[in-house]
Amino acid sequence: FAEVKDGFEKFQYFRFFQTIQNFCVVDLSNFYLDIAKDRLYISATDAYRRRSCQTVLAVAVENLAKAIAPVLPHMAEDIWQNIPYPTPYKSVFESGWVKMEEQWHNPELAKLWEELRKTRTEVNKVLEKARAEKAIGAPLEAKVLLYIKEPELREQIKTFNPIAKTEKSQSEFLEAKIEIEPEKTENKTPNNQAKSPANFTQTQNFLSEFTDILSKVFSGYQKVLGAAFFIIILLLLIRVAVTVVITIHQLPVVSSIMELVGMISTIRFVTGDLLFAKNRQKLSEKIKSTTEDIFGKDALLPKQKKSTDNTVKQSATLVSPEGAYVPPKKVDSTPVPQVVETETLPKQPNNIKDMIAGNGVDELRYLFITSQVELLESPEALNNLEYKSISDSLGIGVVKADGEKCDRCWN
Repeated sequence: FAEVKDGFEKFQYFRFFQTIQNFCVVDLSNFYLDIAKDRLYISATDAYRRRSCQTVLAVAVENLAKAIAPVLPHMAEDIWQNIPYPTPYKSVFESGWVKMEEQWHNPELAKLWEELRKTRTEVNKVLEKARAEKAIGAPLEAKVLLYIKEPELREQIKTFNPIAKTEKSQSEFLEAKIEIEPEKTENKTPNNQAKSPANFTQTQNFLSEFTDILSKVFSGYQKVLGAAFFIIILLLLIRVAVTVVITIHQLPVVSSIMELVGMISTIRFVTGDLLFAKNRQKLSEKIKSTTEDIFGKDALLPKQKKSTDNTVKQSATLVSPEGAYVPPKKVDSTPVPQVVETETLPKQPNNIKDMIAGNGVDELRYLFITSQVELLESPEALNNLEYKSISDSLGIGVVKADGEKCDRCWN
């Protein structure tokens, strides 16, 4: 976005177009959306992996609309009006220019991701060659063997293995537990001292969560609270007006004059706002706009939301390929003897480290969109492979993934 701003200031609109097109096609479509869609599909609605991806997409779409607004105003406004969550501004032209947080500027992290994207490009070349020669049907049927020569980069890529982290943290926890156990039986004072920091941490977490809840309630019900405050002020004004009218009514001659004024105002309202269809339409639009300003647009569409919920519920109904409803079958509780062929079952490793060495690199699987990724300590294992790419700093091999692909699963 700094490149876009510089292009605008120098009136070099071709730079604006090239930068925006490169961001949408290369950075978003070909890379980020390709590797991030899985966690949007399978993660829970409140999961950190899914919420973090939604945050990145929200920042991207808002800043993209702001960046194209000077040249494509109608498209930018259309994007802004269709953002599926409330924004503090009604129009993209009220939101100002693109704003980037200082903490997002991280050159070291950007350098790491540049290397990862280069590695992904080289892996895709080998996968495409294997797929063109019918060795694999899709990348999900492949296993990638990866060798990184640079030690620092290899260690950084190893951190993409969450199973190894979990195993290490569990072992450290067990060791710490074994060391602390004797102290509990000998002396109770350290236990009490250990509880006080824990209680302080719990209190601090509770206060921070309570503050977040209050801020979310205020931001989510800002218009409702504003409407309630408006109603209270309106009631007070009505009370004052009634008191003034009662006081004036007690004065001589004034009551007759006020009745005459009321009759004239009523006649003007009927003839000016209700008698003709054009005036009635203007009055209806004015009432609608006032209601939207006070209660919001969603307050006028309760039926639409309900119908959407019903549509989601109906879409979850089990149907057959022909479209007919398939009722759930009753399962017979009578045990049926089954013959299991032990020689066809996959052999399970006795040690969890063997499993980690196979296909435990979770984030790398999503980066390359393959079923398995194995990090190699040396490039010698790649010499006898048919589909490979070996350079001075990188070694890549592609083989068939272990096991059989499930037709109903992602991999």
